This record gives sequence, C-alpha cells and structure tokens, in this order.
Amino acid sequence: MTQLTETELFSAFDENANVKHGLPSAAYTDNYFFELEAKHLFANAWTFVGFAHELLNVGDIIPLQVAGQPLFLVRSAKNKIRAFHNVCRHRNLKLVDKSHNCKRHISCPYHRWSYSLNGDLRAAPFFGGNKTEFPQDFKLEDNGLLEVPCKLYHDWLFVNLNGDTESFDSFIEPLKKQLADFELDDFVVAASIEFDEIKTNWKLLMEN
Repeated sequence: MTQLTETELFSAFDENANVKHGLPSAAYTDNYFFELEAKHLFANAWTFVGFAHELLNVGDIIPLQVAGQPLFLVRSAKNKIRAFHNVCRHRNLKLVDKSHNCKRHISCPYHRWSYSLNGDLRAAPFFGGNKTEFPQDFKLEDNGLLEVPCKLYHDWLFVNLNGDTESFDSFIEPLKKQLADFELDDFVVAASIEFDEIKTNWKLLMEN
C-alpha cells in the first residue's frame, strides 16, 4: 500500500462516522485496494459477466476474466450457457483467446486435448505414448474442465467463483423487486456499443 494506510482508506466505509465521505482517490488508483476488491468482492459474490444474446448459437464461446481468473462462457449442446475456467487440465494452457463459434468441441492448441461443450474430456491423444493409450488410473471422466456456477436472469449472466456464498435466488431477489413493474420478457436488444479495452478503474465506468 503506497498512498494511504489501511485505516485511512477504510475510514470511508465507517457506518458510525458522524460525517459521510465519498471514496478517497486511492480507491480508484491503488493496486492494493483493487486486489482487495478482487479477493473479497468479485471472487466471493455473484458477478455480472455478460448477456445471453451474445451467445445465441450452440458452440458460441466468449473468454473473460473475473477477479484475475481466466474463464469462458459457452452455449452447450443442451442449449444452456455454462462457465468454465479457461485452462486445459493437461498443461494449464489457455483454451479460448477470442470470441467465436467452436462448433461441437473445445480443443487445446498445445496437445490437442479435446472437451465437449459440457466440459467433459473427450480425447487426450498420445497422453500415454500412443494415440489411444492412457497412463494407469487415468480416466477421461475425471479430467474434465473445471466448471464455475453460472446463472441467467432475463438476459443477464452471472458467475460465482466461490460456491459457498449466498444462493443466486437470494442474491437476485432485490433486483427482481426493483424491476417488478417492468415486463422484462418484452424487452429486446435494439442496439449496442462496443468498446476496446478501457484502461481505467471499473468504478469510474460504473459512476459515469
């Protein structure tokens, strides 16, 4: 921590303080504060990550990051959107580096391990020295992709890196109440604006 002590920084969150203050500037610029947000906020709560309409077809896949963890979203063969850690179970190479349609399987570019859209390992060629042989006690069904809980509300997708936090129903209930007067099923996407990477703190985008 370079700009403020922890006591100075967290004093802005004191509910019993006589004077209320906005966040100090360090909350927007300090790497330590961002690391705390990633650890205690994004890695331990349901986090919005995208829209279902961006994955219309089976095989559509989108890479993303949550709390520094590489993930990807994919529309599975059962027409369900799922989230997985974006690493191969063999050598931990990143599997997906851009949005595209991967057809029926997800392949690692290193040793061609292949996974179904449900995350099941389907092939591990030459892993045992032969195209179809496997080391002793190795089972395909034990080496699938690591799934992350993913939930859909209306068109909005949420993931949770920590399966021990509150249920999605509990998390989303306040939003449901806030939007109760809107006919969300009648809403359609009329237009969208895409940006390249914006090099700023996430709170500046949310507040502006």
